[in-house]
Amino acid sequence: LPPRLKPEWKHMRTYHDQLPYEDGDPPSSNQGFHCGALLAEPLSAEKAETWGLIWKCIDDEALLAEAKALTAHLATQPTGALAAIKAAIHKAATGTLDVQLDHERDEQRRLGFSDDYAEGVAAFMEKRTPNFAGRG
Repeated sequence: LPPRLKPEWKHMRTYHDQLPYEDGDPPSSNQGFHCGALLAEPLSAEKAETWGLIWKCIDDEALLAEAKALTAHLATQPTGALAAIKAAIHKAATGTLDVQLDHERDEQRRLGFSDDYAEGVAAFMEKRTPNFAGRG
C-alpha cells in the first residue's frame, strides 16, 4: 500500500483474516498485523503467498510460461462454470448467507442443464478428456 492511503475495509478484513496466528491469538492481539498496517511496510510476494493472500508467487523468468500454461488450461474448461464460480465469489463478498445459498442453488440448477455439463458427465463415464464447447 502506498503510504498514507487507508485500505478499504473488505481488503483489511481479508488481510486480517488470512494472517497466521500463533498460539491461537485472536486477531485483535496480533501486534504484527497492526504495526504492518500502520507503518505501511512492504509485504513480499513470498510472504503474501505463505499467508494465503495471493494464489501463487512466480519468478519473473517463469512468469510468461506459467501464464501461457494457465491460459491453456482455462481454455479447456467449461466457460459457463468458470463464470458462475467468479460470480459466486463476488456475490459472497457482499451478500448474506441466504442470498449466497440461493445464488449457488440457482447456478447449479442452470449449469446442470447445460451442454457442457452433459459433456462433462459423458467424458467421465467414457473415461476420456471432456471437450467443452462453451455452452454452459
